[in-house]
Amino acid sequence: MPRRHRIHAERVYVVRVNIWHRWYRRFAVLLFILSLPVAAYYGAQWYLGGTQRVLSDQNLDLQTRLSILRTDLDLTEQENANLLIAALLDDEAEQHLQNELVNWRERNELLQSEIQFYLSLMEPSISSQGVFIQSAELVAMAESGSYRYSLVIGQKSQDHPRVTGAVRLQVISENENQYTNLGLADLTDGGAELALGFIFFQQMDGIIYLSADFKPTEWMVEVDLASANSGSITETYDWPFPASR
Repeated sequence: MPRRHRIHAERVYVVRVNIWHRWYRRFAVLLFILSLPVAAYYGAQWYLGGTQRVLSDQNLDLQTRLSILRTDLDLTEQENANLLIAALLDDEAEQHLQNELVNWRERNELLQSEIQFYLSLMEPSISSQGVFIQSAELVAMAESGSYRYSLVIGQKSQDHPRVTGAVRLQVISENENQYTNLGLADLTDGGAELALGFIFFQQMDGIIYLSADFKPTEWMVEVDLASANSGSITETYDWPFPASR
């Protein structure tokens, strides 16, 4: 049998190549590459814009909180100032109350002394009857060399007879062995003595005047009785003011 030979034939394909399609792809790639920086830029702008908005909101919140804190600080400072003023007022009130308490105690002691004095006049003991000088005070006045005197003469008695007589004042200066005394006639515009007349007690007030060159060292109260309980009472007191007065 005749040998058959297989003939292998190659197929040839004709492919149409579109050159513009290749350029389109290259152009698209190029556009994509060029768009990346633009996209990155706008993306960054969008991100930064969002961050800026967040920071702006946070800044606004901080400013609001700062305003609140400043308001609270002003209120706190005002409250502190009010507390300081209240503390000062409390101190002044406390000092005023303490002064009032001291004055009240002094008045109370004075009233107690006066009550005891009146009781001693109304119900004297047998051993302490008679006329006596209850108090003798000098008070310096604004005018230089002028002094106000205040005397209280009392009587302790069971039947309280009327007491009459006279009271004399003397201001004494004893310096360098020199003794000088001035009576009421020298110290006032009136007479040499004060009239005495009472049943329970008598208060006498007046003003004496001293010259600038007279330097007193003591003063004296003398009570001369002209009633049934005749006699005299004399009390001498140190001069209560500086020599330069």
